[in-house]
Amino acid sequence: MKVILIKDFAELGKVGDTREVKDGYASNFLIPKGIAAPLNSVKAKSLLAKISAKIEASGRKIEEAAAVAKGLDGKKYQVRAKIGSLGKLFGSISKSDIAKLVNVEKEAVNLADPIKSVGIHKVQIALARGATATVLIEVVPE
Repeated sequence: MKVILIKDFAELGKVGDTREVKDGYASNFLIPKGIAAPLNSVKAKSLLAKISAKIEASGRKIEEAAAVAKGLDGKKYQVRAKIGSLGKLFGSISKSDIAKLVNVEKEAVNLADPIKSVGIHKVQIALARGATATVLIEVVPE
C-alpha cells in the first residue's frame, strides 16, 4: 500500500514522504496512530497541500527561533541564592528556574543536573531544530 507520512517517523522518513509499505503495517499501525494516510488521488492532494503549509510555517518558526537564539547566545544572567558555609547552595537552580529567567520553555533548557554551586555555568538552550544558544548563568551569594 502506498502511504504519505503525516508526521516524521524515524523508520520511514519525514513529513510529506511517500512510501510503499505492507497493507497490514499501514492499516494496523501507521494510519490509526496518525503517522501516515493512504495515498489515493483525492486525499493525497489535500494532504500534500496541508503538509506543505505546515512545512512552510515550521520553516518560519525555525527562522524566528534562530533569531531569538542569536540574541540569547552569550548572554549572562545573574541568580542570587542562599549559600552555606562551604560555598554550596541551599537547594539548587533547576531547569524551570533557568527557563523563567531566560523566558523560554522548560523543555528548551539542556541541563543534565541542577546547578548547586556558586560561579558561572554554561547552559545550552535549544529553541528549535538547529537554533541553539549558550547562556551564562552566574550564581552569586545572596
